[in-house]
Formats: sequence, C-alpha cells, structure tokens
Amino acid sequence: MNGAAPLLALVLTSCGSAELRGATSLAASEKPVGEPRGNFEPRSCEDARGQPAPTPALEIEVRALSDGRELLLERRPGYDVIVVTNRFEASGHAVFQFVSESAGGPELLHELRFAPGANAPGTLLVADEFDVAELASGFRASARRVALRCALFRAPRDLDTKAGLE
Repeated sequence: MNGAAPLLALVLTSCGSAELRGATSLAASEKPVGEPRGNFEPRSCEDARGQPAPTPALEIEVRALSDGRELLLERRPGYDVIVVTNRFEASGHAVFQFVSESAGGPELLHELRFAPGANAPGTLLVADEFDVAELASGFRASARRVALRCALFRAPRDLDTKAGLE
C-alpha cells in the first residue's frame, strides 16, 4: 500500500462530524434555502500523483439566495449537508472554498470552481497543504499540494435546465 492511500481514504470520507470554516452543516432532513441553480457530480478523479482515484459519492448543488448571493450544498450519503458560504470570483469563475478538520485528521481545503455558462464543467479539488489569506468577507486559500482532483459535470437530471452560474 502506498503512502497516499490513507490520505485519499480520509479525503473521500472527510466532513463527517468535522470542524468547518467557510461552511456550516445542515441536517439532511432540513430544506435548504434559496432557488436551485444547478446540480453537479464529480467524475474523472485523480490522486496527488495524477493516477485515477475513486470518485467520491457526493452531489453538488448551487443555490441562489433572494439577495443575489450564491451558496453551495455538498451532499454525501449518511452525512449532514455541507452548506458552503465562502464564495468569490476568480478569473471569471465562481469559486467556493471551505476547510474541514476531522478529529485526529489533517485540515483539508475543499475548493469547487465553476466556469461561467449553463453546462460548463467545473473542478473539485481537495488539498492537504494550503495557504490561507483571511479577509473581512471570508478567506481565500491556495493549494500547495492537491490530494484529490475531479472534474465536475452537470448532473444528468439537470442538463435540460437553462440556469447557469453567472
């Protein structure tokens, strides 16, 4: 077994009863706020060495609030929903970032980045080494070592909608 395997297992199961920064948790039974903007799923995942990696069992939903802000919901079977509120624009992309820290585990940066357009793909990355710049409106992090990278595509049930991430 290589050294990346235990870290990858942690990445694929992280956020269960974790401390969160840039996000909060919501019981899976609670109804989220806002209007749905798009549903995404990860595919074509790679580990830190660029080798194929298991795809995490998660669903991503972007929602628009009445004041124009957006938030992101990350759903994993058997866990509370992660509601990501730390959002910013970078090079024309909508970027959502949060940090999780499981008991006894490392801090992990989770970044979900979406290109503009209704059906444009996005990227999910999880980094175990990163730098953080604190801002009045949240934080911006940059990954030094990516443990997992996946492409994000519109979920098949969502492809016929015209809503994009503006």
